Amino acid sequence: MWTSFPFDAHAQAQEEDWDKALKALGFELWMSNDGMTGCLDLLPLSLRLWSRREAPRFLIEVNTVDAFDHVLAYDLPAAMEVLARWAPVVQSLAVAGLIGDANQVDNHERSTLIGLARQMLGQH
Repeated sequence: MWTSFPFDAHAQAQEEDWDKALKALGFELWMSNDGMTGCLDLLPLSLRLWSRREAPRFLIEVNTVDAFDHVLAYDLPAAMEVLARWAPVVQSLAVAGLIGDANQVDNHERSTLIGLARQMLGQH
């Protein structure tokens, strides 16, 4: 079972910093797609999965450019169900981020990885 609703860890933990508030409530960061690519400014979504021993065991944090939302999952199968719903979006963003990384200018070569590949293939 899972549920989505406004979750105010700040008020519950009496802590201003979000990560500290979750830790005060017993949650630890279990996995995250933050840092999946070097092109974080191009990725408009990140997911972080927090876990703890007591129910609800998992908190899925969905961060967008303008807002964030939370889903509480009572057990691992429920958390996996929520993550499976987000998997296509996260996968697409990861691929877009990798393309963005490949197109970043290499400061040493003054060219992009894609540009270097085109040179190697004889394309301009």
